[in-house]
Amino acid sequence: MASYEYAAGKLRSMENRLLTKTDIERMVDAPDLESAFKVFNDTDYADNISDVLPHEFKKALDDDFRQARDELNALIENENLRDFLFIRNDIRNIKVLFKMKFSDKDLSEDLKDFGTAETDNLKKYILEDDAAVTVPKKVKTIVDKAKVDLAQDHDPFTIDAYFDEAYFQAVETAVKNMNNRFIKGLFSLQHKTNTLKFFIRAKLMGKDSAFAKNYLSSKYLAVYDRDLDEALRTVSFHNLLDKAIQEFLNDKNLWRLEKNVEEAELEYLRGAKRIGCGPEIVVAYYYAKRNAIRNVRLIMTGKLNKVEPAKIKERIREIY
Repeated sequence: MASYEYAAGKLRSMENRLLTKTDIERMVDAPDLESAFKVFNDTDYADNISDVLPHEFKKALDDDFRQARDELNALIENENLRDFLFIRNDIRNIKVLFKMKFSDKDLSEDLKDFGTAETDNLKKYILEDDAAVTVPKKVKTIVDKAKVDLAQDHDPFTIDAYFDEAYFQAVETAVKNMNNRFIKGLFSLQHKTNTLKFFIRAKLMGKDSAFAKNYLSSKYLAVYDRDLDEALRTVSFHNLLDKAIQEFLNDKNLWRLEKNVEEAELEYLRGAKRIGCGPEIVVAYYYAKRNAIRNVRLIMTGKLNKVEPAKIKERIREIY
């Protein structure tokens, strides 16, 4: 516990600089992209926008998240906690690179340098099979297995499903090693959220149970061949996901489902505010920061495309 005392104090201070509800409202209600961008000057993004033009907002967001990742990395002494937080970003890059490997599309702009592996090295290892580059052992193991498992199936949905499950398998040991009730609970919620999203998307895409058995336990396979509405009403995922499921049953809206499950995760993470010291505070800050950046990206993308403020507000996530 003592090793987290400094981190807790620093992160509580950093939490106070996260975007507030007022910041978000000012951005949404701003008349144009340039005006919304100026709101950054009153937030902790200010040091990342001095040389950035409004239409380059993605660069400012990437720089800010990379800075947050580096600050957290310096505070974290536990390698298991690093894996839990940052391998997810490696998985995101791996997904992109495998889609590039199996198609003629250049998706390089979607790569983000937020993980444990250097993006250029990961790119060479996957696209060029360059074994000389340095890639963290845990990431390399995931990639090597995927090269075999996905040799015959290059479908983008399969790639997403495969690597989503690969992430949970990769960090399961790290979660057990930390033996922290809060982190175990978050891991369980995230896994069940992933299962719910896979279940719905696979059903909507007409994937059969032979495909689904690679990613679902017997509990979910038992109802997989039923009508989607009946299946979702029959099987339980997680109590924090009940609202997301009910609203999806009402409107079949996938973006709202995504929003609701992310807010369910934030509701869980707010439990860290009652904890004085520990890895919970590190985890909660990381996801709170990610949520803030997601909101800004939604707003700025909406402003860039001249979307009405009311429609942007519909998609904004609750703040931490």
